[in-house]
Amino acid sequence: MQIFETIIYKPIGWLLEQLYYIFGNYALAIFMLTLVVTIVFIPLNMHQQKSGAKQARLNPKIAALKEKYGADRKKYNEELNKLYAR
Repeated sequence: MQIFETIIYKPIGWLLEQLYYIFGNYALAIFMLTLVVTIVFIPLNMHQQKSGAKQARLNPKIAALKEKYGADRKKYNEELNKLYAR
């Protein structure tokens, strides 16, 4: 658990303390901390949404492959790998 303290708890605690000294109000400091964390994670969220959109576009094709090769798992996996390669 030492790693969580070093990597997560102390930096977030330090940032919350700095925000409190700037704004003088814990509610506002927590709000600003939440805003900072949200902004930091925007690139990861965008990547996840793009991947989800690509997967959604492939779902009909995957369903068609399942219907066509449902009993033959080996052939289904081969065709699925070809689809992912494209």
